[in-house]
Amino acid sequence: MDQSVQEALSAFTGWEQVQAQDGAGGNPDFPEEGEHEVLIVGYETSQGSFRYNAIDGSKVELPCPSIRFLYERELDEDHPDFDAENPTNNTKTFSGVPFQLLSSKQIQGLPETEGCKQQTRVNIMYGRLKQHLNVILGGTSDSLESDLTEVTEKLDGDATIPVLMFAEHRRQNPADPESRVYKTDYLRELLTA
Repeated sequence: MDQSVQEALSAFTGWEQVQAQDGAGGNPDFPEEGEHEVLIVGYETSQGSFRYNAIDGSKVELPCPSIRFLYERELDEDHPDFDAENPTNNTKTFSGVPFQLLSSKQIQGLPETEGCKQQTRVNIMYGRLKQHLNVILGGTSDSLESDLTEVTEKLDGDATIPVLMFAEHRRQNPADPESRVYKTDYLRELLTA
């Protein structure tokens, strides 16, 4: 596990209070909205940032590591992109939405006022991460660091984890069909291989 990720995880407290969210990054192969049987093939970490607009309109950026899960799925025969002549083209890989790993100190410093509920936003993000780990591990411990270490061990080598994933597509402005679409991955259940 990357050193910056380990440092962020060891600085995060309160994991046991996070409530898992199942959700009842847009990239080209992100699936259409709905439930999909996919394989988790890994995850990647990077140095990223948590961005938000402050009440005064200024842009704030907090440096922090991030993690995103990597998936693979097989297209169904009725999918418009299904290639009957070349079946290898029917395996699509895509990445989930990144989780920014803020420290507890960073979270406590975020504004939580009307019109700028950034702590709520982080709680929702951590709830989605906890749901991912609940599904993958069959439950979570009181330590985000040990949970991610266990996921790393499960994905060692060429191992994959079959899961049922819900792909959510949400428009920034539901009344405007041209507005930006936010795509989010929610894990629902662990599947048997």
